Amino acid sequence: MARYQRIVFVGDMALGHNRKAMAGLADFASHSHARYRLHVCREPEMLGELCRKGRAEGIILSDIPVTWHSFVREIAARVPLVEMSLDRTGTAGVNVCVRDESIGELAAMYFIDRGFRKLIYAGPANSPCSDARWAGFRQFAMKRGISADGVTHLNSGMPANVPDIAALARRLKRIRHKTAIFATDDELAALLVEACQEARLPVPDKVAILGVGDDELFTLLSAPSLSSISINSREMARIAMGLLDRLLRGMQVEAMHYIGRPTGVVTRLSSDRFGIEDELVRRALSLIQSRVQEGLSVKWLASEIGVSRPTLERRFASALRSSPAVEISRTQAELARRILVTTDKPIERIAVDVGYSSARQLRISLRDHFGKTPSELRGTTAKGSVALAV
Repeated sequence: MARYQRIVFVGDMALGHNRKAMAGLADFASHSHARYRLHVCREPEMLGELCRKGRAEGIILSDIPVTWHSFVREIAARVPLVEMSLDRTGTAGVNVCVRDESIGELAAMYFIDRGFRKLIYAGPANSPCSDARWAGFRQFAMKRGISADGVTHLNSGMPANVPDIAALARRLKRIRHKTAIFATDDELAALLVEACQEARLPVPDKVAILGVGDDELFTLLSAPSLSSISINSREMARIAMGLLDRLLRGMQVEAMHYIGRPTGVVTRLSSDRFGIEDELVRRALSLIQSRVQEGLSVKWLASEIGVSRPTLERRFASALRSSPAVEISRTQAELARRILVTTDKPIERIAVDVGYSSARQLRISLRDHFGKTPSELRGTTAKGSVALAV
């Protein structure tokens, strides 16, 4: 009987990211002909004991406390180890992470497509992860015509374990217009919802809030429930396990691996509004978002709203500096992209589902909006991309 190898997963299982990652590790293990057995470890002492007894032949780390870092570096010198981190605090030689700039870009796209012109980023300063998300958020907003003073940085300025809700509320009271806030993670986003309530800023009517991670510990317990950018934790884990498999076979792997773009935004009540004053344009945007897969036309949209096409186009230009046709095209392309990266549906089926007349038209739209082909959006990552073979 072939001997199996014990893989130790080290991470805080209270985090939704880690619970989803376990499913990805199980996926890999189930396809590896029982070559690996998984063990969950929550404490450094337990990890040290397993390593001393030779019962940890490979380690997967996921968002461990900072206090563990020096201990783990010592372990990494003796046992093959791969880390999958959401905050770029890697301690091991091989790391798997999502592109933080892409997370910021997606947040900005989401808010701008919903008509917001006042954007705030909330996150700590001098953090590689937070700084990258802020850079992607700001740069995308500027490309889409948001002025320099329309997209600002709110340094949360406090450790997450000592939340000063009153201090956050005092800073948020300065908000005068409909505003969208993108928080660097769900925990901070949930604190911002609470701070807005203390500042008497209704969420989402006055302030829309978006987090990162889609961790139900924060998203569903928040009131109102919290919108969040979903990270493909399951795919991160499968990639990490594939890299560890290569290390255990004596193969060389590159130090940094990216899984590409996040999978999309899960909209809940905290952002379920449009950030513009024009009621007619808000109604039109709502129709576009809810019915774009039906293959909308500007003519149909104007008729459904009850105005002429020139009137609709004039109101869009005034409120959004855009047009109904552009907003339909953007929304349709983003929906297609999201299906591409989260399912295995063939391109021809996606084209039909999203309202394109043909797969060729979908390919052209994706190239125009994202600069990539469907196969590039679905299956490629940046430097060090891996294709799992099990």
